[in-house]
Order: sequence, then structure tokens, then C-alpha cells
Amino acid sequence: MIDKEQLIQDLDLTGFTAEEQDAIYEDFTYELGAAISDGLSDTQMEEFTQIINANETVITDWLAANAPDYREDPAFIELQVGYDEDPEKVSPEKVYASIGWVRVNRPDFESIVARVKREFRAQLDAQNPVQP
Repeated sequence: MIDKEQLIQDLDLTGFTAEEQDAIYEDFTYELGAAISDGLSDTQMEEFTQIINANETVITDWLAANAPDYREDPAFIELQVGYDEDPEKVSPEKVYASIGWVRVNRPDFESIVARVKREFRAQLDAQNPVQP
């Protein structure tokens, strides 16, 4: 849900090694997940976990209840591009349902992402102060 390359640009990580960027991205996604889950019920968390773990029944049920016309959505159609040619690619239904679930259950998602980015940038600045 968070593009790694965009995060590298947003946090100005271009001077870091690929390994450091990977580690920061992993830490960021963990912290973001914790921030998103804060305040959600156990039922909500279980449903989201099932979607992330590709439980097809939960995904199908969630899409039927929350986005019955998802197949006509240009965002879903874009997710489908290349899926048939690449069986290793994540299911477009899973991606669409996970994004949709977050939009429904965490309408403040963008502000959470911005806050976690600010916190990460502050941590990075504290760890690597600019030398005069």
C-alpha cells in the first residue's frame, strides 16, 4: 500500500544503501501497521488479517458487501493489468479489497501515513545529525 520508491523519495533516503533503505522500509511498514491498527476492534483486525492473508472467502464476502461493482472500477481494472501473465503477482482482488478495507475502516489513513512519515524523518534526523 505504500510504494517503496515513493517512500525513499519522501524520506530523502537516496543517500542510504539499498540494504538500509530496505530496513527502513520494513520498519516503516511495521510502524504504519501499528498506527493503522490502533483503535480498531478485534473483529476489524481479524477481517483485515484474513484479507492480507488472502482468505478468498473473506475477500469475496468483503467485496460483495462493500464494493459489489468493483470489476468496473478503473482502479481494479488497472490492478488486473499483467496479472494473467504473471502468476506470482498478488491477486488484484486481494489488493483492491485491502485498499478498500483501509478506506472504509481508516478514513484517516492519509493523515496516519503523513504522521508516521514525520516521525520516521525525525528519527532519521536524530540518528544522523547534519554536521556543520
